[in-house]
Amino acid sequence: MPFVLTKMSEQNDLVKLKVEGMTCTGCAATIEKYLKKNNLKEVRVDFVEGLVQYIPELNTSVETISEGINKLGYRVISHTGDKKKLSLSLVNQLIISGIFTLPLILHHVFPGALKFLHPPYIQFLLSLPAVVIGLNRFLPGAWKSVWSGSPNMDVTICLGAIAAFIYSIIGWVSVRPEMIFFETAASILTLVLLGNYIEHKGVKKTSSSIDDLQKIAVEYGKMQMPSGAVVKIPLMEIGKGDLLIVAEGDAIPLDGVIVAGSGLVDESWISGESVPINKSIKDKVIGASQLISGNFTMKVESVSNETVLSKIIDMVKKASFQKAPIQRLADKISAIFVPTVLIISVLTFLVNYFFISIDLSNSLLRAIAVLVISCPCAMGLATPTAIMAGLGKAMREGILIKGAGTLETLGKTKNIILDKTGTLTHPEIEISYLAAEDEIEIAGMVYAMESKSSHPIAQALIKKLSGFKNPLLLTSHVSEAKGKGLTAVDPNGNRWSIGWSEDTPGIQVSKNDELVAIMKLTDSIKPDAQSFVTQMNHYGITPFLLSGDAQDKVKSVADRLGIQHWQGRLMPDQKVAEIKPIQSSGPTVMVGDGINDGPALSTADVGVSFSQASQVAIQSSQVILLNDKLSTLSKSISVGRQTLSTIKQNLFWAFSYNIVAIPLAAAGYLNPMWGALFMAFSDLVVIGNSLRLMWSRIK
Repeated sequence: MPFVLTKMSEQNDLVKLKVEGMTCTGCAATIEKYLKKNNLKEVRVDFVEGLVQYIPELNTSVETISEGINKLGYRVISHTGDKKKLSLSLVNQLIISGIFTLPLILHHVFPGALKFLHPPYIQFLLSLPAVVIGLNRFLPGAWKSVWSGSPNMDVTICLGAIAAFIYSIIGWVSVRPEMIFFETAASILTLVLLGNYIEHKGVKKTSSSIDDLQKIAVEYGKMQMPSGAVVKIPLMEIGKGDLLIVAEGDAIPLDGVIVAGSGLVDESWISGESVPINKSIKDKVIGASQLISGNFTMKVESVSNETVLSKIIDMVKKASFQKAPIQRLADKISAIFVPTVLIISVLTFLVNYFFISIDLSNSLLRAIAVLVISCPCAMGLATPTAIMAGLGKAMREGILIKGAGTLETLGKTKNIILDKTGTLTHPEIEISYLAAEDEIEIAGMVYAMESKSSHPIAQALIKKLSGFKNPLLLTSHVSEAKGKGLTAVDPNGNRWSIGWSEDTPGIQVSKNDELVAIMKLTDSIKPDAQSFVTQMNHYGITPFLLSGDAQDKVKSVADRLGIQHWQGRLMPDQKVAEIKPIQSSGPTVMVGDGINDGPALSTADVGVSFSQASQVAIQSSQVILLNDKLSTLSKSISVGRQTLSTIKQNLFWAFSYNIVAIPLAAAGYLNPMWGALFMAFSDLVVIGNSLRLMWSRIK
């Protein structure tokens, strides 16, 4: 029975499998092609992590799919520990092959210095372990890939090594030294093993953001027993509502709310803010944050995969699994690459031997060099390594991106649509009560109703009216209408509403349809708003300001920030109507945080919201910013642009390498040993360029 990481019982639920034996993007492509042939949906294959995921058809069992993957030359493994064994096995294979291959390479380079290696039988014995180890690793996958109709890079490697080895044996038996090149067979396989190892380690670094997140997860929480003793409890045994003790220097184990005590909390892992935040009773705390000073008791509100950390890890994993649209070209070329190289190799031998009159040995060497120097992996790695590096870079800046395609679209952005309140401005509110004696009741009801909303205005009201919080004023039937406001019923059956009116400036508060208070808003432009707009103009991105606020207020903000395109008094459906024609001029990003922004965020090519935004806004967005700084929004665009640039550089290198290297090998300028080395080097250039993206400065 295969080990299934995730599997639900119902049709159309995601299945995840651990698979051993994938060594390159060609392997991933082979498995992906097989899964799609079986009409599976949402197919994703990650050769770095050894993960396969898909949505099954009704009559397709996990066992059937696992058996099919096994027949391709891979193995659906039974437990996660096998991954470590696989990595260790690769290291051992590389060391053993290297020990036996190195003398052969030295003999080839310095033939006069190592005369004891001249006898062919010694060269045969030295090459044999490397050939056996290499073919044991690559031949099963090569054979199964040919049998399945999807030949991968293993085919070219094995053909080159086998041809060199058999031809050398023939030369040894027939006593023809010019036909003996055992070092070629051994070095091809050893150098490819070396390339696989370095590639595996390098690609893992581009996806290190997931590992970094998993490392900060806490394993235990402290709970006080009835006896007064404080004991450590594994997180799996902690449930919602449990009370945990957090002492100075501890990492907060799970998400929750403080019920006693206070302290300074470092939330830099999620917000990017290095300054600790003072937290006290009723304040929310996020798991994996660090308590710098103080002590408190917290009530657990989220456990297991419901925590912020778990959701972020899941989001990053899903994003790294997805393919960017730009990868489709590389995938199409990779699919026909190996058959094309095989044809070129055969033609190289025929042309050299029959038409150019090159001797048999050199003609064969040139054909082998073509096989081993070709590198479809570089094309396959070009996009995913850059995407993984870009996602990791974004996450370290407090930017969560839900998909690889989103990162690419950010890099191509031509228009950015901004909401006013909460995005460009901070709302400041002045409340006028029509009946002063009812101030406490009105303020308490406004607080109770607005606490149900995550709109920036609601958050500003909650902060302003925090002193009027009254547990007795629990509301029922609270509803929020997009772009209009809130309605509720208090414990006495009174109907309350908070919202805009065409006749009266400001936000009206009504009780039983009678006006009882008016709230006037003024806007304080965020400190980094001007620099953000300037940066967008510098990028060639056109900013638009679309808001539901009054025309004069929207115009005032637009004029102060130099935004030429603006529109006020827009209902949610009107925002959508405004966005559609803007999209015709290029990829469009929408930034918003209220429930009324949901339709617009879904309509835009990329929706962006802040982590404090409404659930509707967050669910409608592909990018979530973990703080409310516009500089973070600017960084998300910059990371997208840098990632897209890195992908293009990688693809240019991958295509250029093969266009130049294959003809050089066919013409005899590169022997198979150097061909194998250059093939590994080609992968490293792509990986290194992607790693450079991770640490480059955001412009």
